[in-house]
Amino acid sequence: MRLLLVADAYPPSRISGALQMCDLANALAQQGHRPSVLVPTTDAGAWVRLEEGGGVQVLRIRALRTKDVPLAWRAIAEILLPFVLLRGL
Repeated sequence: MRLLLVADAYPPSRISGALQMCDLANALAQQGHRPSVLVPTTDAGAWVRLEEGGGVQVLRIRALRTKDVPLAWRAIAEILLPFVLLRGL
């Protein structure tokens, strides 16, 4: 079964949510599923970047920063995030 996991963090981010999402995707891949992870990134570079490893596809889409920013900036970035991710698909 193909699955799409949407997350706000994924490795190389070192926060616990990113590591848990990675573990979930890997466990699903080991069970025979084909998981894809959709995650925003603030890295400069391509607008959309597709990575694959261990049976998991990771689609990184460049978006506004939501971590360690002023509250007003984060609110704007969080509101725009679903639209940015849909555009990247």
